[in-house]
Amino acid sequence: MNQLSLMVRYEASDNILGTLLNDEEFIHVIYNYDSSKLRAILNSHRGPTPYNLTLLDTQGNKLLSIGVYVEGLATTSILTSANGTIKPIIICLKMKQP
Repeated sequence: MNQLSLMVRYEASDNILGTLLNDEEFIHVIYNYDSSKLRAILNSHRGPTPYNLTLLDTQGNKLLSIGVYVEGLATTSILTSANGTIKPIIICLKMKQP
């Protein structure tokens, strides 16, 4: 009897966010609050894993949130500026773990 084995590789949200923060296009899309491009970029990096990406200002106001509700702790990072202007944005990425 032949069995098909399907392996799903889960990558930690800190690894994915670290990779994304090295991508100038990702940073540009963050500062434009472009949810459709953010979804496309995340889908290319995370595979089938459910996620939530939320952008906050420094006062904690939600600027944008995409994805689904995911329990647990978020990987966070703060972008301080883009295009020579100082505009801090807090990025929170949660991914469902197996």
